[in-house]
Amino acid sequence: MGRRGDRMTRAALDLSMFDDDALEAASSKGLVRRAKRDIEAGLVAIERHGDGEAVVTADGASVTLTRDALKGARCSCSARALCRHVLAAVLVLRQAAAAPPGSPASDAATPLPSGEGEPHPNTDALTEILGLSEAALRKAFGKATLRAAAERLREGAPQIARDAAAIVVTFAGGPPVRYLPGLGPAGMVSKAKGAAAKVLHAAAVLAIREAHGIAAAEPDPPLDNATTGVDGAFLDAVRDVLAEATRSALSSASEVVEERLFDLAISSRADALPNLSARLRRLAKDVRAKREHNPAFDGAQTLAALARAFALTEALRAAATDPILRGQVREDYAPLPAELRLIGCGVEVWRSPAGARGATAHFRAAGAPSWYSVSLARAAGQDPSFDPSIAARREAVWGSPLTALADAEVVLDHAQGSPSGRLSLAREVRATVAKRPLARADVERWPDAFADWNDLHRTLLARFSPELRAEGKSSPPVALLPGSFGPPLLDEMSQRLVVPARDRNGMLLALSVPAAHERRAGALETVLRDRPWLVLATASIAEDSFAIAPFALACINGEPGVRSLDFTGPAKGGTGFLAALRERAAALRARMGGRRDSDPTYRTDDRLTARLLARVADEVLALAELGGRMIDAARLERLDVVARRLDDAGLAPLARLVERLARSTESLRPHHMLAVMHAVATLQALSRSLPLLVARERLWI
Repeated sequence: MGRRGDRMTRAALDLSMFDDDALEAASSKGLVRRAKRDIEAGLVAIERHGDGEAVVTADGASVTLTRDALKGARCSCSARALCRHVLAAVLVLRQAAAAPPGSPASDAATPLPSGEGEPHPNTDALTEILGLSEAALRKAFGKATLRAAAERLREGAPQIARDAAAIVVTFAGGPPVRYLPGLGPAGMVSKAKGAAAKVLHAAAVLAIREAHGIAAAEPDPPLDNATTGVDGAFLDAVRDVLAEATRSALSSASEVVEERLFDLAISSRADALPNLSARLRRLAKDVRAKREHNPAFDGAQTLAALARAFALTEALRAAATDPILRGQVREDYAPLPAELRLIGCGVEVWRSPAGARGATAHFRAAGAPSWYSVSLARAAGQDPSFDPSIAARREAVWGSPLTALADAEVVLDHAQGSPSGRLSLAREVRATVAKRPLARADVERWPDAFADWNDLHRTLLARFSPELRAEGKSSPPVALLPGSFGPPLLDEMSQRLVVPARDRNGMLLALSVPAAHERRAGALETVLRDRPWLVLATASIAEDSFAIAPFALACINGEPGVRSLDFTGPAKGGTGFLAALRERAAALRARMGGRRDSDPTYRTDDRLTARLLARVADEVLALAELGGRMIDAARLERLDVVARRLDDAGLAPLARLVERLARSTESLRPHHMLAVMHAVATLQALSRSLPLLVARERLWI
């Protein structure tokens, strides 16, 4: 009986399917090498192997392994992630399982080869995956994760391959996922972490099953977005996790909080709340970025995002059926007027922070204050060979490339568009294209064509007004009619090409292009010599001001029509272009007597209100970065002083919120912090400024 029980135990703890590739997928190649060196140095030994578990000592640490393998591994060291001691334990147990009974290798640790391993003798990974029932899948992953996995699968089919005992699934832009036999979905390994790993692993299982003819079950239909009430318990759970994230997101960045945010974002109760769901997803990414020390992480932006999500949660409590608060999963296309006449206004090439990229052509409706756009794009990780610039020149949209459409008059028949102005690429759309250069007299009649930057400022404040509607909606372009331009200069701090543009009142607006966008930057400087009369630009929010980025111009001199900057400049500018720009700036200063202050500089906002709001935001951010109980008596006293100054400045509602925060208990402090941050962000948005310059030289074109 003892022999049989020992054989059963060894079969249950047989880790031969964890070859080197599987261990590296779960950790890293360097960590596996260190574990092997520990074994070679005689630092690893099997202490106990039986009763469904094994205990191994590795370099002074005690490791316990059970039938759950890596998922259930416990180590006495202080590492929070998979450590070299666990890897060494798996390696030595793998060797013991492969050694003949009674041999020294079955009871002691010896150096291991780096072989790929043999298929597991008792089960086959593919048979196991195809045999999973829908109930087993729901139990392993949950309905919400399976729904998110199905969405991931629709973005693009992965590569599926066998590697010894494992099946390896690789999605574009993601790490390989390995399904190991005998361990079930819980034993899958990859370099993905946290909540994202759950979705990636579920998508891998669905992809394998789909490749063998087993379609995924249809997800539950989304809840009615207009009439379904909001689950109060769900909003309570969101409120609690936002409070916990306020305590930890900017300090320890707990993986548990990331998973809670993500699980709530993809839960079935969030189906009818896509606005809130999207915000929770973003916050989960922010927490992961903080934990992984991603340089792109911005604590102030994360705290502001927490505050907006908190405000949205409270607003949904009061107005559960408000469609603006709930948001929409997607925009539906609707028929547009017959013979829709559009005026091409240039093409811009773009790339999102998440990795999506594309080219978008912009159009102005003739005789109507409406903007439309059509894009050729790919999501992050999709179609690595896709080049937006090449696609815009070569791929036909309604029979013509985007670059041709965006410099012509286009008449569409059977066109369809979304509420935000996106045009459908449906095959039934018919287009008549004719060359027709923009006329200044026509543009001057557009309500969003500006020759006065004060009018532009008022329009942007209204367009980007603080609200809780869904984020991510693109803003239509703006048309600018400058009177003159100053010499381009390089903003060394932000690495942007800056072009001063003067309006009819003499105000100077900074048109800016990131230096990394070298082709557009080079083209902008070149085209300025042709004295453009029209600048087509995108407007966005940049911290406490707006950013105006030109993507196309219309000129008096030179060739007629609209010039898209992404298709006008040299193919490469790079460091050569930037170096040349610095040289020209130096030469300009030399001609003006060597003064370094000859270039225009940004105006600074020194108003009392702006300074007070910035101070409140800084104090709250510093408090959040403490984490945990967030106890700092001196900082809380300073907030009390700031509250009195806000009262004196006429900002009594904000002063009351700051007072409550300064005197709050530890349990309610996160909620008061988020309320203060939302109020501060709202007031700052209402007073957001244009990127204006102060002129210190007279060379204008």
